[in-house]
Parts: sequence; C-alpha cells; structure tokens
Amino acid sequence: MLYLIDGYNLLFKLKSKKQTLKDARDFLTHALGKLVKDFDLKVSIIFDSSLDLAHLFPSKSERPPLEIIFAPYGMTADDYLIEMIRFQCKNQPLTLVTSDVKLGQEAKTYRIKLMTIEDLFLTFSKKSEAKSMKDELFQKELYEKKFSNLFDFFLEEFEKRDHL
Repeated sequence: MLYLIDGYNLLFKLKSKKQTLKDARDFLTHALGKLVKDFDLKVSIIFDSSLDLAHLFPSKSERPPLEIIFAPYGMTADDYLIEMIRFQCKNQPLTLVTSDVKLGQEAKTYRIKLMTIEDLFLTFSKKSEAKSMKDELFQKELYEKKFSNLFDFFLEEFEKRDHL
C-alpha cells in the first residue's frame, strides 16, 4: 500500500503563522518520516513547488521510508497527485490522504482508498498503541503526556517551536 499525502493540506492543518513555510515543512517531513518508519509503510508526501524549488520535472528527495516530492513547475500538487494516481492505481493499492473535498472527489474516480488528515493520525495512533514505539521522541511525548491522538501531538510540537 502506498500512501500519497497532500503535503500542504496536512501542513496547514498544523502550521502556526509564526513559522516560516520552509521550517514548518522541514519539521513536518522529519517528524512524519520518523513516525512511518516503525510501521513499514510506503509514504509519499507531495507539495506544490515554490519559485526556488520549481523544476520542469518533479523533484524528489528521500527520507526513508518517506518520499518527499515537489510538483513540477506549472503544475499544482493536486494535479500532480491525480497524475500519480492515474498512472499507479493499476499497479499497486493506493490511499490518498487529504481533507480537500474537490481533490478527494476527483481521486474517487480511480477507485482508490481515501483518508482524511484526521483519519491518518487516528490510524497511526491506533497502530502505535498496538505496537511498541521504539522512537524516543514519540514514545516519550505520546505516553508520558498521554495525547489522545497524534494530531494533537503534532499541533503542540509546532506551537512549541514558535516559542523558541
């Protein structure tokens, strides 16, 4: 199963206005990479390109098991996600993670699984309860502070960074 995450859709659910977009994106991809590592998942997070990141072809970087993709110049992340879905849905099971209703409706035409941002964090929370978390950051924060779900955890982490 490949999870395709609508990057800025997720980021804007969490990002504080005090953080720069780049800092928030870097923190998110770092934390998400640590999280998915324990669950043996294939995850690609897709962002729109900015002027400084725009290329004719999509740019990719890997933070295994997380693949970070910036849509090519002139194409939105939503359009690139649909293109990825169109080409990959026949080869492997896909789940699109977004709370964007329009994107979700278009993706449904390819008969893939849809998951909201909140459902993603709920899924990770359930998996982390079933599996002993080895990552110190998440184990300490999740169990000592007893967050009800990872969405609250990420939100608090972003708020903490604002006060540094």
